[in-house]
Amino acid sequence: MHTTRPSRRHVLDIVVPVFNEEKNLPLLVEELRTIRAALAARCSMRVTFVDDGSSDGSGELLRCVAQSEDWCRAVLLANNCGSHVAILAGLAIADGDCAAFLAADMQDPASMLGEMLTEWEKGHDAIWAGRRDKQASSSWLEARLSAAFWSTFTRISGFTFPPQGVDFALIDRSLVRALPQCMTANSNIVAEICMLAGSQTCLFYDKRKRLHGKSKWTVRRKLEACVDALVGYSYVPIRFMTYCGLGIVGAGLVYSASLLVRALFGAALPLGWPTLMASLYLLGGVVMVMLGIIGEYVWRILEVSRRRPLYMVKELIARQTASNTASPRPTQDNGNE
Repeated sequence: MHTTRPSRRHVLDIVVPVFNEEKNLPLLVEELRTIRAALAARCSMRVTFVDDGSSDGSGELLRCVAQSEDWCRAVLLANNCGSHVAILAGLAIADGDCAAFLAADMQDPASMLGEMLTEWEKGHDAIWAGRRDKQASSSWLEARLSAAFWSTFTRISGFTFPPQGVDFALIDRSLVRALPQCMTANSNIVAEICMLAGSQTCLFYDKRKRLHGKSKWTVRRKLEACVDALVGYSYVPIRFMTYCGLGIVGAGLVYSASLLVRALFGAALPLGWPTLMASLYLLGGVVMVMLGIIGEYVWRILEVSRRRPLYMVKELIARQTASNTASPRPTQDNGNE
């Protein structure tokens, strides 16, 4: 059950993580300006662009936008922290009734904000914008691998994600306030929202083709995100090691019993060298895999225990403070008290 929210003019914060999107930003700003005008009667819309350590002219372009538009703010991070941490940095200064986040590559239609706001007013805590088919903007193989990952993640974590993944969502203020207490260095913001949100719903859309530049979501980043998701939100890898160990023990007992039976019936036993080497290679490989999985968990525990800040804000720029150099915002811890 969810309670319908009061019908009044709300404040909607939008967070846009930016990494080397200099050519797409003018188009995105214009699209958001149009949507802001269309939603003016329903909500007051504010946009926070978070520059995630861009190496092109994105930072300077955002500075100009924030100094010329009173509905825009720019947060410049000291280095590249990843899109999920950049979103968290933007949500840290969001104080509206609800907040949305979307990518800066213009592939997610910001025009869906009106529908998402309607669902939020109905009482949903999290509204996902799910992709119908990722193949429109990526290769067939990438689309299938993405679908396989999200399907596997859904099964092992117990959460329900859109089948093709999600980069665009609108969440209630209660979730905005709770997220900083949950996020750590290797957290997945989508999984954290799924874990915290009460009532959730999903609206589907067709992902648009990228107009400029290339995706920053490299194979290396995808693999890192996959490992973080599987290790950070599921006990399956640990359980896998237990079952694997039990299976090897069982196989060893069966093999030992077969040798004993053959010896009792006077059968010639093997010389042993091939069997010994095969067993050593097999057991050695299994042990190394198990140690690697344990190491992934230990490394994450170490990262949290260090309590390093997730990000460092170099500058906060807004039109009302354009004449002054903005002081850095407090950094975000990667652990709880």
